[in-house]
Amino acid sequence: MLVLALLAFAPAVPVSAAPGSEVGMPPGDTSHTSGFEGSEGQSCFMYANEYGFGAYCPSAGGGIGERITIGEFLGVEEERFWQLVPPFPECWHKDLPPNAQSGDLAPGEKRYVTNCIENYDELHLQEDTPRDIEFSTSYAILPPHEVITLTPEQDELIEAAWESSTFPPTFIEVRPEDAARVNSDTRFFMKVQDASEIRPGEVQYMDTIAVAGIEMRAYLHRLEVHPEGEGDGKPMVFCEGADIMAADAATRQSSPNSCWHRYTRSSASQPDDVYRAQGYAYWQVQYREGPGDDWTNFPEGTPTQSEALVRRGGLTRVPVRDVQTLAVP
Repeated sequence: MLVLALLAFAPAVPVSAAPGSEVGMPPGDTSHTSGFEGSEGQSCFMYANEYGFGAYCPSAGGGIGERITIGEFLGVEEERFWQLVPPFPECWHKDLPPNAQSGDLAPGEKRYVTNCIENYDELHLQEDTPRDIEFSTSYAILPPHEVITLTPEQDELIEAAWESSTFPPTFIEVRPEDAARVNSDTRFFMKVQDASEIRPGEVQYMDTIAVAGIEMRAYLHRLEVHPEGEGDGKPMVFCEGADIMAADAATRQSSPNSCWHRYTRSSASQPDDVYRAQGYAYWQVQYREGPGDDWTNFPEGTPTQSEALVRRGGLTRVPVRDVQTLAVP
């Protein structure tokens, strides 16, 4: 039996929430660390925080690798992205697969995922690391001449930033996909991007990883969305477990416990003509000694499950359009 010794635990503190929601969800800096005896009697450690989860045995040479700055990664001496030649783009686009290219598209247009660096102006390339980059995501329909792509070197940095966490990015997807509509139902959900299989209507698990003689995984326990950004008086919705990833054809009636919201105003008056929806994915990390053993929540012994969860945030840009009506004389 694997015996854990709790070394350090930052408890969750209550946070304000909308009526009917659960309070006491963990803040972003929640961190869990426990020691355990490895298969060969060595001292090992298991951890989970917003950057990921895993285990390592210092005596076996394991541990967290040396951090390098963005400037060191790119091999540049400049301090800001815009000082680079060519400048590092603030936003860029990636193709969506062919099965996402259906619908009303003008000749030559395609659907893209748009990624943006939200803290572009604040990052100091010689002090900040790739995991300090804060992203937002959205969808766009664009003609070829408006598409911005990354160079291979730039793409390597972004991949390093994505991979700096064991957890996938908190990419909140929206339906309708192209733009939400005023006074219409908008559904927010999240796919576990690196899972081998995505099954709508089921709890989403990350693929199991083998580390330091044990197996670990995490599942998406809760999704919290602030559709119009965070702030006093702004709405918040949440959904849990199998309700996070409903089927594509889901409606508020068929899946009432999914994350639904109705915008009452378009995004025309918002910066960049979009609402910046803040999302938080709450992960439950689990471990076991090997295949066939039961999974155990990590860390053990917390007063409530909420205090065991790890929170990871992300922004999604949501355009909201007025519903166009046909004028009849």
